[in-house]
Amino acid sequence: MTPEPRVQVFTDATALAAAAAADMVACLQAVRANPSPVTIALSGGRVAMPLFRHLASLLAARPELVRRLHWFWADERAVPPDHTDSNYGLARKHLLEPLHIPPGQQHRIHGELPPMEAAALADVALRDRAETTCGGVPALDVVWLGMGEDGHVASLFPNCRVELPHPSSTYGVVQDAPKPPPVRITLTWHALTAARNILVLVAGPGKATAFQRALRGDTALPLARLLRTRPDTRLYVENDALRK
Repeated sequence: MTPEPRVQVFTDATALAAAAAADMVACLQAVRANPSPVTIALSGGRVAMPLFRHLASLLAARPELVRRLHWFWADERAVPPDHTDSNYGLARKHLLEPLHIPPGQQHRIHGELPPMEAAALADVALRDRAETTCGGVPALDVVWLGMGEDGHVASLFPNCRVELPHPSSTYGVVQDAPKPPPVRITLTWHALTAARNILVLVAGPGKATAFQRALRGDTALPLARLLRTRPDTRLYVENDALRK
């Protein structure tokens, strides 16, 4: 039988972030015992700050794991790293700097570069450090995502085309995202679904309709497409997100 997505519901974003952070750390610790890099891809959004604070606290007590961690991004806006819209900038302030992560373990998407160039560089960085599947796709150990009001994950939006620097690229470019800024660099579907562990955090109001449609299998929504391909995805949902 195909497994059902694991849905956990929380009273508020703080409780959700604490549970998701603990599960992420457990997944990272369970990856493998050899000294290979451990890879994680981050996202942004309103739940990012509480999640980063919990992750920083948990990982500070695990320096042996932190030394092996290589940090990637599920998506990024086409902005410089010090821009208020930068997913990297948010993570740097609330997670990477508190943990004193060396620059060589931070593999940000260069949103200040021409987008196709940024996607190509991000693809090379991921391929250089992540183990690959039998199909040759780099497999991140953990990816965490949010879900938007339209059911998008990473910067994979309904009815938005992803342009690739080359056919097998793990990162692509969205030129017409419905939310500003419109130009984004994002993990591609085959790279996202190759990840060993995928966690989706659904927090904030206005998401009940899209979330229920996704659970019913409406593959017009990117979250539903993800769940169809990866039914083992873990879903962490705030009560507010279930209210219409």
